[in-house]
Amino acid sequence: MKAHKRMIAALIVAALGVSDANAGNPVGSTEITQILNNLQLVSSYAEQAQQTVHQFNMYQSMLQNLKQSLPSALLDQQALQLWNNSNMTQTFRNLRTLVVNGQKLDYSLSTQDQMFKRLHPGYTSTFNSKDGYQDWSDDTHAAVQNAMAVAGVQSDGMQSEQDMVRELQARSQSADGQLSMLKAGNDIGVAIVGQIQQLRQLQIAQMTAQNHYLEAQTSMKDQDKQGLSVIYGNIRSPKYVKGTRTIPPSDSQ
Repeated sequence: MKAHKRMIAALIVAALGVSDANAGNPVGSTEITQILNNLQLVSSYAEQAQQTVHQFNMYQSMLQNLKQSLPSALLDQQALQLWNNSNMTQTFRNLRTLVVNGQKLDYSLSTQDQMFKRLHPGYTSTFNSKDGYQDWSDDTHAAVQNAMAVAGVQSDGMQSEQDMVRELQARSQSADGQLSMLKAGNDIGVAIVGQIQQLRQLQIAQMTAQNHYLEAQTSMKDQDKQGLSVIYGNIRSPKYVKGTRTIPPSDSQ
């Protein structure tokens, strides 16, 4: 995590350097700001996903302890109480929000890259945002479906919050039902952590490519200015030298 934060800081410094160089170009500055905001969002989602996985693991440990300490006749009732006291339905809501927000951010990043290309017709890069982000979206959807299928949960249970809550209410009535949902939730959480890491790599690749392009454009402008300075710097107008004025030669001479 510390290494990742140092990497973000380095990218921010580099991007701000380009923004300063493009002070007269508000479009470039706006693009960098948008990318940085999205970069921070991805980092925030990664931390939330890890926290959610930790909550699932903690609850699973408590539930296993409960199973070992209580007779089967009391287990389901106490498990339901533990579920409600731990507010596990909200934890699943948070997990679904992460999935949904990740998909929205994926679309935003892809749209931003397409907009950058429209604003800079000369921009070319080996980074293919359209295929990269589409593949990421497909892989994320598949990871969620697979996790639900392995746990024996309907694959469309995460499609809407209402359906998910209904599924949770039905399964939380028993300890075994809770374990199946915990299995699905934990697997989805772990998958999302990995998917967000991949999204971060795509985002950094996009930012690096656009940053290099803006730096190259700034360098070209600086070279043009320097060339003009040399040309106009060699032009001398008539002037006085030590009290005498230089006089252009006469045509008669």
